[in-house]
Order: sequence, then C-alpha cells, then structure tokens
Amino acid sequence: MSNIGWFDRPRDLAVSHLLGAAALGLCVGFVIAVNMGPDPVSSGEIRDLTVVPRSSVAFPDRLKFGPYFCEGDCAGHSAGWDWGRAKRAKSTDDCSGSGSTSFHEGCLFYVQVRGYEEDEW
Repeated sequence: MSNIGWFDRPRDLAVSHLLGAAALGLCVGFVIAVNMGPDPVSSGEIRDLTVVPRSSVAFPDRLKFGPYFCEGDCAGHSAGWDWGRAKRAKSTDDCSGSGSTSFHEGCLFYVQVRGYEEDEW
C-alpha cells in the first residue's frame, strides 16, 4: 500500500460526508418549503370551507376539530365554527360568552383560520 493512497482516503471521506450533509440539507429545506401552506384563508375561501373532525395522531381513539380535542362527535365545535362564520367573527373577543367550551373552541378555530382579517365581505 502506498502512502499517497492512505492519505487520500480521509480527504475523500470528508468530501463525501460534506456532500451528503449538503444533500440532506437541501432535502429537508425542500420538505419544509413544500409543507408551508399559504397564509390565512381569504374571506372568499372561508365561506365554502368545511372542517371535518379527524382522529388524533397521538390519541387515535379521540377526535380533533382543528387543534382542539372533541368530546363525542364534535357537534359543539362544529356549531361554534358555523356560528363564527355566520357572525363573521374577526377576533377572539367575538367568540366569548357562549358558555360551552366546545362551542367557544369551534369559534376560536374559525377566527384562527380566518386569520384576523379586517376586510369586510
């Protein structure tokens, strides 16, 4: 074995690790860029938006309505969402006073999705 070949191996290994790290960084950056959705939903889009309760990843036996856990079939959350849409709620203050936690959370989720828009529709 020649000494030149022995000394070339660490350099080649370092270059291959550097190229691998760069490729991994590009892949991760691409995945992040693709998964970044658009900013808040426009007022035209939110009129037709339907939210469907889904199973939680962490707790598959529980349903979630957006970020909120539901009790039962999420009827209270759906009612809060529909109420927020009907009243054109623009802030979390518009959702207060309902008395029901699930109804309140449904309205809050509507406001969060709406993105606190200030325009009139």
